[in-house]
Amino acid sequence: MPLEEFGHQMRNRVRQETGLTIGVGFGPTKTLANHAAKKWSKTNGEVDLSSPVRQRKLMALINISEVWGVGGKIRKRLRGLKANGTRPYVSGVTV
Repeated sequence: MPLEEFGHQMRNRVRQETGLTIGVGFGPTKTLANHAAKKWSKTNGEVDLSSPVRQRKLMALINISEVWGVGGKIRKRLRGLKANGTRPYVSGVTV
């Protein structure tokens, strides 16, 4: 069963049994999957990031300040280095 279908079934079952609406994300890290499932309405709370291509597309849209664990000091330093997006980090280029 594809992950997207599994996620859809999981969301529906939780909604039916508890009345709660949840987001379901599959990806290489909990942080990335959670961020995508919560932040982008077009995913409808269901996202499959098992594909590296999808991961890169998503990361290109994320501002560095939205990444969990990037606090004020690091954000300031990265902005000083003109690093606003996550694309350089995804492609392996370091600042």
